[in-house]
Amino acid sequence: MLPVMQLRRERLSFDPCAVLVPMRSVRSSGPWVALAFVAACSAGQRPSPDAGRLARLPAADSTARVAWLGAHASPLRTLDPADTSFDDLAPVGRAIGDARIVFLGEAAHGEGGAYLGKTRLVIYLHEKLGFDALVFEGGFYEGSKVWSALIGGAKPADALILGVPPAWSWSGEIEPLAEYLAAQARGPRPLRFMGYDPQSGYPTSRASLPLELRAFLDSVGLRGTAGPDSSFWRGLGWILRSLSPADSLITDSAAVERFVETTRRLRADLARRPPSESTRFWQQVLESTGAYARQLRQTRVEIETKDTHAWTSSNTRDEQGARNLLWLANDRFRGHRLIVWSATIHAARHVRGVDTRDSAWSYAGYIPTGEHVWRSLGTRMYALGFVGLGGGWRLGTTDSGRIRVDQHPAAELEELIGAAGFDFAFLDFRRIARGGEWLREPLLSRPFAEHAKIARWPDVLDGIVFVREMQPATWPNFEARLRGSRPLNFH
Repeated sequence: MLPVMQLRRERLSFDPCAVLVPMRSVRSSGPWVALAFVAACSAGQRPSPDAGRLARLPAADSTARVAWLGAHASPLRTLDPADTSFDDLAPVGRAIGDARIVFLGEAAHGEGGAYLGKTRLVIYLHEKLGFDALVFEGGFYEGSKVWSALIGGAKPADALILGVPPAWSWSGEIEPLAEYLAAQARGPRPLRFMGYDPQSGYPTSRASLPLELRAFLDSVGLRGTAGPDSSFWRGLGWILRSLSPADSLITDSAAVERFVETTRRLRADLARRPPSESTRFWQQVLESTGAYARQLRQTRVEIETKDTHAWTSSNTRDEQGARNLLWLANDRFRGHRLIVWSATIHAARHVRGVDTRDSAWSYAGYIPTGEHVWRSLGTRMYALGFVGLGGGWRLGTTDSGRIRVDQHPAAELEELIGAAGFDFAFLDFRRIARGGEWLREPLLSRPFAEHAKIARWPDVLDGIVFVREMQPATWPNFEARLRGSRPLNFH
């Protein structure tokens, strides 16, 4: 999901896909659906080309660049997860090396081709490279409910919807991943599942959070410190009802800070109890929930003040997401290798140096989850993004778009890879062979929202998967799912 931010043309466009808001075409009392199905979720800002900035790109010999890519990019046979002859993915494995965490990103939600390609990579990483945990850009607490459902034998699609945002879990292209997770869940070496995002927004699973938290606190003698009538439980109710910062009850900064302080106190109390897996998990849930409360409040402030340049709420989310992810790596999945499924922007680092080619906004001030993880792990993290030359994306039944071809045929990386004749290809930014030094220069590419931006991309990502024609996602049973998705009442 893309970062929380950006009021554009007086239109609200905060974080897609993990908080829930009513679709504009649906009555406020009717069905609700994740912001995954709002155009801003996948398209993001649409920069208009800036001829002056393009003119400042280094002079390029596109013929030489195309020839170098033809010789050094690695062709991939397919994105189809049904193809388990993984010989074509060997260059990806060599590039990843001994990395403990691999991010698999996508430029825009609704790109079905990226979903399929990422699924094939998940299966390869699990079966051939020993990765055995899949961590989604979905709710931290809710991810545990997905895993419980999978090992309990639930239908794969029913399990994923408990903690995977509808931008993925409602798509037809996620079904091979769901089936694979379910098949492996009770096998000899399961691919365990978790979420890392502090954001909530899953009505089916989130209803159990207060009940389970009360029961756990009671079991360790702490329920009385956050009794049923306290502001803590009311605050938790606010958060679980808050389907968007605009419509939420998160209006009182002092109340939010009191709630956050209680989460800190409860975590400190738990730290004095005998250590256990459950105790450590609930400490992390409390930390994540407190950060989410602050994120909601900060987003509300940004909306009210029309602050189009504030990254405060996004940074709160991404920093806590990294804390959750590193906790998983160092605690719950200690000694294991993790695959992270996310939007590419969250997997990136040093995005402050990316030129958006739009004077109205920039990434200045934004620190993604991937940068925090990189600071901790360095080269033991690998961030891989998907990019498309043509094709498009689709979210739901009405929201779709085409990837604009020929954004700059002489200076854009995707155009150059396409000219080299690839349908699918992998390009490693870490180990660039002689003659490819130009890849480290400012270069147009479109790993974020499929709109070309200028950056030294090896400083931002570790590699990309190129797709000539991006297949839009399909949405079976979308209308029925939409009608059945309603907020819960916590009164």
